[in-house]
Amino acid sequence: MLFISISVTVTPQSIRHLILPTLVLVAVLVIVARPVAALVATLKTDLPKGERAFIGWMAPRGIVAAATASTFGAGLAAKGIGGAASHRRGPRGAGGR
Repeated sequence: MLFISISVTVTPQSIRHLILPTLVLVAVLVIVARPVAALVATLKTDLPKGERAFIGWMAPRGIVAAATASTFGAGLAAKGIGGAASHRRGPRGAGGR
């Protein structure tokens, strides 16, 4: 209830001066910080350059990455794509085999 009471006092005019700095910060985080962090995190891996760029652009993590892997894993494994079978098994207790 406290946060609702506080937020009622915030008007669009009172935060208008924050719009441009906020947009700049978000742009820097998405365009610079995330790709640099992904590059550093994947430096000593055998990922191709295109996959490293995809990770920096998309930033898959958490349940989104798990859902994507489970969605495409079975089809890729059926086509014999290397390493795809390892993504078919989920964690124990989460519907995995």
